[in-house]
Amino acid sequence: MAQTLAQTELQKLLASDESTGEFGSSVALSGDRALIGARFGIGSDSGAAYVYELDGTGIWVQVARLTASDSRWVDDFGNSVALAGDLALVGSRNGDAAGAAYVFERDVTGTWVEVARLTASDAEADDHFGESVALSGDRALIGASGNTHAGYSSGSAYVFERDGQGMWIEVARLTASDAAAADRFGKSIALSGDRALVGATLSDVAGINFGAAYVYERDETGMWVEVAKLTASDAARLDYFGESVALVGDRALIGAYLDDDIGTNSGSTYLFERDGTGTWIQVAKLIASDAAEFEFFGVSVALSSDRALVGAGGGQSDVGIGVGAAYVYEDDGTGTWVQVAKLVASDGADSDAFGAGVITGGSVAIADGRALIGAGQAGYDGWANSEADSEWGAAYLFGLDSGNDEDGDGIVDAMDNCPADWNPLQENFDKDLAGDVCDPDDDNDGVDDSDDPFPLDPDRTLPPLILDSIDSSDYGFRFEDIDSHREALERQFDASGSDLLLTLIGYDIDFDAEVRVLVNGTLIGFLSRTRNNGRRISRLTIAQSLLNSTGNTIRFEQANPGWRWGVTNLILSKISALPPLILDSVDSGLYGFRFEGINSHRAALERQFDASGSELLLTLAGYDIDFGREVRVLVNGTRIGFLSKTPNNRRGTSQLTIEQSLLNSTGNTLRFEQTQPGWRWGVTDLILSYGGM
Repeated sequence: MAQTLAQTELQKLLASDESTGEFGSSVALSGDRALIGARFGIGSDSGAAYVYELDGTGIWVQVARLTASDSRWVDDFGNSVALAGDLALVGSRNGDAAGAAYVFERDVTGTWVEVARLTASDAEADDHFGESVALSGDRALIGASGNTHAGYSSGSAYVFERDGQGMWIEVARLTASDAAAADRFGKSIALSGDRALVGATLSDVAGINFGAAYVYERDETGMWVEVAKLTASDAARLDYFGESVALVGDRALIGAYLDDDIGTNSGSTYLFERDGTGTWIQVAKLIASDAAEFEFFGVSVALSSDRALVGAGGGQSDVGIGVGAAYVYEDDGTGTWVQVAKLVASDGADSDAFGAGVITGGSVAIADGRALIGAGQAGYDGWANSEADSEWGAAYLFGLDSGNDEDGDGIVDAMDNCPADWNPLQENFDKDLAGDVCDPDDDNDGVDDSDDPFPLDPDRTLPPLILDSIDSSDYGFRFEDIDSHREALERQFDASGSDLLLTLIGYDIDFDAEVRVLVNGTLIGFLSRTRNNGRRISRLTIAQSLLNSTGNTIRFEQANPGWRWGVTNLILSKISALPPLILDSVDSGLYGFRFEGINSHRAALERQFDASGSELLLTLAGYDIDFGREVRVLVNGTRIGFLSKTPNNRRGTSQLTIEQSLLNSTGNTLRFEQTQPGWRWGVTDLILSYGGM
């Protein structure tokens, strides 16, 4: 039975204000305090950072929002953060053109006050001073990868110390002994007492851009001296070794997120230790147990005294592409570092970039048995909308504890919903005690999955007219690594006397009219636009008047041949001809919190309706539902489910079934209740229709 680590998602942290962008692109932990950067926060993308503290009830609460006293447009304040006790350091890589870093201190009243603005003594425009920051006691280290002391973007790092009068003074500028143009020295930094580690992602090794990290130590005279240049034992060009670094005592962790060992840009991370002679030795190369191409494993790293944490912002799952993950490693007692946990967000979604610093590799932190993971792109909807959301991003706190893991999936048995079956994502569609892997009825509709054509849809148990999963090699362009291109795809089907609903998954649909859909030569619509390299469900109605009893043709045509695209998982289902029972568009002023500009808050909303002798399907638009259990839905006092999560400040459709046994002929009550009152939310466009297909 493998010894592994129990991971518990303790809390999802969100900014309290409306205007936050890439919240979670940088994070830091120190004791019972967390610091989270949002480099597009506040007005005109000037940026912000947020302080959270653990209260007496075990809840992490936001206690401060930090902004620069001289904030300007596109400063990127919050692109990097560091935290040490009552001190916080926030980078602003575009501040005043050259970049700046700001020191904040918590005073005796608990208020966080800006006490210093740090800049380089040789500052020049585009230095990106503040791109990376680190704190250790009364000492700060700040990276400036754009500095040009040895050519364009050769890079520098600066050491500041607080003197006896509380003034922060620049005491050293660190540069590589073999500095060259475009090395990007200072892209990542770490500080541990009298030792510093600086990454240079494009530093030359034998004249090739392998990347490197440099170790500096403060000698007895106070001088900072380069003592080692660290490179990967299997270095390769453009691995970006040094993209992220961490340092604790005699141990260093260095990410190479574009390493290609397990596929293009799968990524890797290297662990170095200082031996008794003062020599730094590579002791391990860490690779994710489920490594795959474009995982970007190593884009962010963190170290504690006994654990290593590695972010993989490109991590993929059935949720989507770029969902992200983070991996925890420990020394097994023999000097071998082994993966003991994989951390994923409970509500992870396509392109969240969980574990990836969007600009810098600082979106993971580990301390005191906790891990903090940023997801700077969570909720971002810029691809699908010409105007991106004004707020996006999240950070997730995990508790880490040791325990037994029978199935070796990274979840200890005490917390595993299928302890005998490998299921690292802990998927549990119907939220019962058994996870999907070991649950014979995933949607809890009374029909075993083996007999249910819709095992994840409790509202549909009747078989579809056609269930067709198409082999991707028959169509599309580079879909699922298939390189053959087709401008069109046709499938044939028979039909009965009813309108049909076509449901499918489109792949990499770049614009709304890229792929048209025709039935028997008549256009019925277009595939929905997806994120770049992403998937998205499309639904189209086929009118009965277009159909023949046999020999119907459904055709997908690309409007501008040559772009990659794909479709798969086609389902044709019958549509009920019965009209909706109720069509109810609710006035947004009656509920929610600041929904559509309405500031009155209600923790609950109720509507009454009459019903006939049939189960009903409730369809509605939810607004700004931040997590999967934020708003519960009840009918006559019985919970029927929760509203689906939506992007920040956006609507999303929810559908729930109301069983006939719950209904009265008249006077039924439909109630929406917020589980944690105070967050804004809303519902509108309620439709109750007869259930069944």
